[in-house]
Amino acid sequence: MSSRLPSSEKLRLIFRVKSGEPIARLCREVGISRTIFYRWLKTYQSTGPRGKKLALISKNPKGKLHWRALSGRVEWNLLNIVSKNPGFTCKQYAEVLSKRFKKPVSAHGIWNILRSHDLTIPRERTNWVEERSGRAFLELSSKSRNDFIKAVVEQGRPVTVVCREFGISRPTFYKWYSLYKSGNESLATRRPQGDGHWRFVPGVSDLVLSLVKNHPEYSASKIAYEVAHMQSGKLSLGTHGVYNILKKHNLSKFQERLAFATPKKSLTPIQVFTDLLNRIKSIWETFTPSVAPAPPPTFKQLVKPFFTSFVTSGLFSLGLISWFGIILSAGSLSSSLGLIFATFALILGTFFLLYSFKYYITLAIVLSFSQQTTDDKQQTTRGNILSWLLGSFDKSGFGPKKVNPVGLTPDLTHIRLDRYPFISVHIPFYNEKKVVERSIQAAVNFQYEGEYEVILCDDSTDETTEIIRDYLNKSVTSVKSIIQTKGEGYTLTTAEVRPGVVVKHLHRTSRSGFKGGALELARKLSDPATEFVSIFDADFVPYPDTLTLFLKYFKASTGNNSVNQSFSNSVKESNIAAVQGYQWHVLNKSENWITRGVRSEYSGSYVIERSGTELYGGLKQISGSVYLIRKDVLDKVGWGTSITEDFELTLKLYALGYKVVYTPYIQAPSECVSTIKRLVRQRMRWSEGHSFNIRRMFLPLLRSKNLTTPEKLEFLYLSPYYLQAFFFLIGTVSWFISETLFPARLPFWTSLWGWSLVLTNMLSLPLMNSVGMFLEESEHKDYQGILS
Repeated sequence: MSSRLPSSEKLRLIFRVKSGEPIARLCREVGISRTIFYRWLKTYQSTGPRGKKLALISKNPKGKLHWRALSGRVEWNLLNIVSKNPGFTCKQYAEVLSKRFKKPVSAHGIWNILRSHDLTIPRERTNWVEERSGRAFLELSSKSRNDFIKAVVEQGRPVTVVCREFGISRPTFYKWYSLYKSGNESLATRRPQGDGHWRFVPGVSDLVLSLVKNHPEYSASKIAYEVAHMQSGKLSLGTHGVYNILKKHNLSKFQERLAFATPKKSLTPIQVFTDLLNRIKSIWETFTPSVAPAPPPTFKQLVKPFFTSFVTSGLFSLGLISWFGIILSAGSLSSSLGLIFATFALILGTFFLLYSFKYYITLAIVLSFSQQTTDDKQQTTRGNILSWLLGSFDKSGFGPKKVNPVGLTPDLTHIRLDRYPFISVHIPFYNEKKVVERSIQAAVNFQYEGEYEVILCDDSTDETTEIIRDYLNKSVTSVKSIIQTKGEGYTLTTAEVRPGVVVKHLHRTSRSGFKGGALELARKLSDPATEFVSIFDADFVPYPDTLTLFLKYFKASTGNNSVNQSFSNSVKESNIAAVQGYQWHVLNKSENWITRGVRSEYSGSYVIERSGTELYGGLKQISGSVYLIRKDVLDKVGWGTSITEDFELTLKLYALGYKVVYTPYIQAPSECVSTIKRLVRQRMRWSEGHSFNIRRMFLPLLRSKNLTTPEKLEFLYLSPYYLQAFFFLIGTVSWFISETLFPARLPFWTSLWGWSLVLTNMLSLPLMNSVGMFLEESEHKDYQGILS
């Protein structure tokens, strides 16, 4: 701490001591020891009158003066690498530079350079690259150069300020200025480009395209090699020239070259099906029925015959009798046991096969959506096909509803927020002393233009409470404490840490209701002006723009064009209750094999499974953290006391007709569970709370008219969700016993069917997690988590 104080601050402390202030109090205020202070005082007194101001300057070299500082050449090369690979880590930058300069470059030095340019976070580097690419385009345009000169000549603005604004060096400015004074008002670049370049090869473009058509698998270097052999003795071009030709014709990627080389074929089955649907739709639009059409059957009407039909009961009884006959006719106890195990394998394997099919179908839907074009007509067509396949019809009954996955829109820069409502951020804590300070820092540093409050729901029994109190005492000068002892006791401490940001420390004396009880009390103590509530767990570190992104997705989901006074009315009139983000478990992903497995599992679940649910309009869960919910809706349903309060809240919302929007583009980094004991306890808690809420809400939700057919099917899929491992393990073990220990097979069963069922079930989850990390563009080492 002492080395960070400037010499002027050290002199000010010495003068305050000379004026009579106690040394101990000053040292405690600044955070230094008295030994350090006496050392400064001794140095100050032993120096002559002319050198007293310079005597207390730190002798430790810093920045460019440090003997281990990286040179400007290294910094220039680093920025060039960052412009091409903004997603690299400091270690990767250091490895590239070490190979380039053939001497070791430390990752810490790289981090220092990135910090000096405010590029320590990958998102900052990405934004910097985008701004730099846009600025480079302005530098090459004649109009922008003229505007640049006129800003200095006509408006009288300082050269340094304008150069910094346009990203231009002063020598470049004076070179343009000399051309401007000489009467050459056209400052367009005189560098030859395209056909006028001195290395342009006439007629080679057609040759490259013909090679691509015949051999789309060739790379740019291979194409350059073939062109050189085909034009022996003539002027040829290199790999970079070939790449420029491919880029000009949108053929720089293998998929684009393959599509270019593939001849036009007849319509595929899906295209034929699409054309058929469009024709049926046009017939419905032109046909005017004489009577009102009958409404589509409800879910209850579809399911009821299967439970009440005499035929269904008869078939079930006949199948059961036939199975008993097969068991009794086995002839030996070993064969009978084998048939029993084979039956268990078939039944349980079939149950898990339903989950496997769901994973495979979701994979196909998400991959198809990720490759669809931005053409509105094509996107609507795919949405119609998806709706027809899922049986999701328009209210009029004449056609499918249009699928509009708002949450899967990656770019909302066109959304403008003209009003920023008051948001209450709730963070529950229970013995989180290792992450509490980091969590508070992230919560109070949101880049939100409106006002918001942070309520720390503290149920801790360790040092967490003292850490929060010390933070508030250091952050503000005046703290107002309110003590409430009626009912369940709690202490509420309110402090304004910066203008527009209020932190409330809510410490309960009991853990009544656990996390749900703490959040319910925080809801009651929220500011009356609160319009939205955002929940983050203690181990999450949200990005500064998270609250703003939440509001943009809320606005996009309501269909309103601007967030103004009418936005509040449009939100209240809509059925969108919450927006759920991506719980990005990556902070300690490489700690051990458990964290690697958890990281890959969340990638498959949040990138593939939940995105697919957003596409086909299924029931979307609130996941306990990283979401924004309307305060009026939360006041209506309230928090439950279940150990899975998030799932209970989800079922309550859907029972009342509200919907949830999921988006993977609002991410909050978090830590993974790192030990087997914690992982088992976490999943046991989830399964217990999940089963409790399913048992309590199963029939009311299936009978509810507020849920669509895809939402009810998704709810049925979620009901035995935590029995998947039971289905898979017991089914596989039973099949193994029936194949080895008690060799016996059902009459219609073969070894091929058994292996196919096992492999189909076994590959579903690893495939989904792998594709999730692929779409997420994860690091190569993250794929090791698939084995976990």
